[in-house]
Amino acid sequence: MVIVQEVERTYLRNLDTNEVVKAIREAVSLEYELQVYAIALIKPASIAKTSSGKIQRYACRDQYITQTLSLVGEWQQKLTTNELIKDSNLEITEDNIINWLLTKLTGILGLEEDELEIETSFSEYGLDSSVALTLTGELGEWLEMELEPTLFWEYTNIDELTEYLWEEWENDQD
Repeated sequence: MVIVQEVERTYLRNLDTNEVVKAIREAVSLEYELQVYAIALIKPASIAKTSSGKIQRYACRDQYITQTLSLVGEWQQKLTTNELIKDSNLEITEDNIINWLLTKLTGILGLEEDELEIETSFSEYGLDSSVALTLTGELGEWLEMELEPTLFWEYTNIDELTEYLWEEWENDQD
């Protein structure tokens, strides 16, 4: 999903693109359980509209694709994939669970590892339900455990999730 949003004139001077992007991604994730792949913040009154004032979505899409929007800020998920950890060769420890999650999430969400905080909620990063289900499946395979599909909603950040997974994995080993 790509979001194109006009910035009100009063906010242009002090626009914090990172904060706006973060708020949009979190709101879309919480409300619609969808992941945002790009956000374009544009100048006031620059979005294509019909004579009756309706937004011309196709014209807006075309302007985004051809990079002809009047941008004041932009964020885009990185499309390059990180070298992901080879699951089967990785020893299972609490630190490696954190590293596994960080590596997977940075690759999927297009963030740098230093942009992820282990105590920040997954929804704040715009994690959608389909990605969460995929990660739950991959985690289950790596840990050789059956995990609930609601895992990323019950344990809402890397820290909580790691603590739960580590305890469950240790209990399975007894």
